[in-house]
Amino acid sequence: MLVAKDRADGPAHPSNRLLAQLNTNWRVVDDPLQWILQRRKGNPRKKNSGWRSRSLCRTRDALLRCVREHCGEIDPEALATLKELPD
Repeated sequence: MLVAKDRADGPAHPSNRLLAQLNTNWRVVDDPLQWILQRRKGNPRKKNSGWRSRSLCRTRDALLRCVREHCGEIDPEALATLKELPD
């Protein structure tokens, strides 16, 4: 599992902390109100990180459901991290 300090292609938005890199195209970041499921789309550029928000989830169950529905195969360690999030 990759964490923010291991990311060579740029961090999440400064106000959003990277929680889990699910696979090469999907990740979960958080802000004070919710967890955000993001998908890599396009090429990163100076003003565009290449990440687009797909789902904004206020509960762990909603986040896990969105991950199941959209992300395909994910890293088992990343899934364990998500399952440990508070309700």
